[in-house]
Amino acid sequence: MSERHPELIDVLQQVVRSELARVHTSLPGVIESYDATTQTAEVRIPIRFSRRDPDTGERVPYEPPPLPNVPIAWPAGGGGAYSDTWPLQRGDEVWLSFAERSVDEWLLTEGELVTPADVRRFSLSDAVATPVRSRGQLPGDAVASDARVIRGEKVRIGHAEATEALAIAKHVETRLNAIEDYIRTHEHAYIVPAIPASPGPTMKTLVDPTMLIGGSDPNAPSTTSGSTASAITFSL
Repeated sequence: MSERHPELIDVLQQVVRSELARVHTSLPGVIESYDATTQTAEVRIPIRFSRRDPDTGERVPYEPPPLPNVPIAWPAGGGGAYSDTWPLQRGDEVWLSFAERSVDEWLLTEGELVTPADVRRFSLSDAVATPVRSRGQLPGDAVASDARVIRGEKVRIGHAEATEALAIAKHVETRLNAIEDYIRTHEHAYIVPAIPASPGPTMKTLVDPTMLIGGSDPNAPSTTSGSTASAITFSL
């Protein structure tokens, strides 16, 4: 019996190892392709698995096949009213999580209680991908210790089809300052509406005579019959 115990232990250990080899918890992944309509992706696992060669008994590394139709886990909540998404492309990193039970039926519902038809557990078929940066660090301008930083060439707020520009306070202020500087440093000509020479109020009572171009004696009586128009300039 004592001679058989090591063999029995070896067999039991092999059985346990074989079962554990089918238990998947989480792994890094790389996007191969992404379908924004279905919000699913084909994901490649960048870490080799290994299996025992039945002839030699040695462990042989192999590359696992890409996982098709993997749901992307976007941040969302508030009854569906709040979400945060961004474009995904080939080569983007994700973190794969593998469900303890089959989620085939659950993915087709609105979150109701379901009974899985398949008894598989921790299977590669039940992966969900979360877009992350798990390798290395983000650029320095992407991280702040006291604020949330949102970067992107295009950022739409409120709706995927949003077209209205979002005013950034600093840029608006810069633009307004430029407009103000332009007004303050340029002269503009305006035409004073025609005013009857007589009877009626004189030019002096309607327009500051000091602003008249080529103005002569502002107190001189009007000598022009009919209506006249004068140009004025001002600087702010």
